[in-house]
Amino acid sequence: MATVSGVVRRSHRIAIVMSAHGRFLECRHCLLRVRFAAGSHYEVIAKQFESHSCDSLIPSKDEAPRVA
Repeated sequence: MATVSGVVRRSHRIAIVMSAHGRFLECRHCLLRVRFAAGSHYEVIAKQFESHSCDSLIPSKDEAPRVA
């Protein structure tokens, strides 16, 4: 995870999604989706996520509100 001005940018959390429309790899945080066709290798398809940053942001530990 990378920190940018008090906010942490997450790494993609990739899941395999199967539906009537086909099989996909999808980031569970930002919902980026790539078709995972039959016969494709997971590693090859998963590398496509590396060129996209995960748009899901979370507060860093330093910036998180404190509960009294």
